[in-house]
Amino acid sequence: MANPELHDLANFGRVRAKRGLVEPTILLALLEKQPLSGYDIIKYIEKGSLGGWKPSSGSIYPTLQTLEDKKLVSFVESGDKKLYSLTKKGTKLAKHNEFHLRHHFSGRMPNMKHMMLMRTEVFDIMRFGREVLESEDEEKISELAQILNEAKQKIREITENNQEEDHE
Repeated sequence: MANPELHDLANFGRVRAKRGLVEPTILLALLEKQPLSGYDIIKYIEKGSLGGWKPSSGSIYPTLQTLEDKKLVSFVESGDKKLYSLTKKGTKLAKHNEFHLRHHFSGRMPNMKHMMLMRTEVFDIMRFGREVLESEDEEKISELAQILNEAKQKIREITENNQEEDHE
């Protein structure tokens, strides 16, 4: 390996964040563009995911602290905000991990709109299903179970067809 320090940094960037924390490479990629506050980072992620993911400040700030401890980001106070930016070491890692980050999100972000649509449909199905269950009408509950089972089978067929196409 040509540069062991870069290797160590690259491994840090690809380490899976602890539950509740935001993956460090995402923050590095955002901060590569411009200095941002924690609040700005949350808004960028929320907007970039079309509202599908809004990390809490409790997941952003510990990750920023870890990046600061690793000397990958620094901050300046700007009024009542801290503006975080990459250090030289952080910039080096962000550039190195750019490929991995693109690969990680390829195929996900363009489909987020579809995911949000499906999420809405599933929640509607759950709401209507609950209404049927609350009716305690055995005939309606049986019909609902049959419809859901048929829908599940059709979705499974679509999934299997997609997997077969991917292997061709």
